[in-house]
Amino acid sequence: MTHAFLDPVQGGKFEPAYARFAAITSGALIAPTWHQRSLSASGFFEEFTFGMLGQLQNSLLNEFNPDLQRLGRNVRKKVLRSDRTALP
Repeated sequence: MTHAFLDPVQGGKFEPAYARFAAITSGALIAPTWHQRSLSASGFFEEFTFGMLGQLQNSLLNEFNPDLQRLGRNVRKKVLRSDRTALP
């Protein structure tokens, strides 16, 4: 989850994801206009927090994607197998 806010650079090192922070901040500043409401500090921090949490969610999904795909395939096989046995 720590890599949700880091980008890889040459040499296998990591640095802060400045573009990601700028995009989340910009989105939080633009969101009130999109939703036709006024910009407030609480609204900004709410949008900013949701943007950051979204990055954590994406990081977790990327990390566990192979496991989730394997689980999905297993469930699909069981469902298809049970459909075949239910037919008269």
